[in-house]
Amino acid sequence: MKKEILIADNIDNIYDEINALIREKKTNVKKVVNDAIISLNWGIGKRLSVELS
Repeated sequence: MKKEILIADNIDNIYDEINALIREKKTNVKKVVNDAIISLNWGIGKRLSVELS
């Protein structure tokens, strides 16, 4: 008995939707990381400013 692989008629649409979700989440992660790095750098600068004043 040979098994057949069924491919949905709209496989391209499914792929495109999944790909868009992945890209969107990657962008969200980049923004969160960027915000965290900026906050860290501001905190370091503030601390150094207090110490060096």
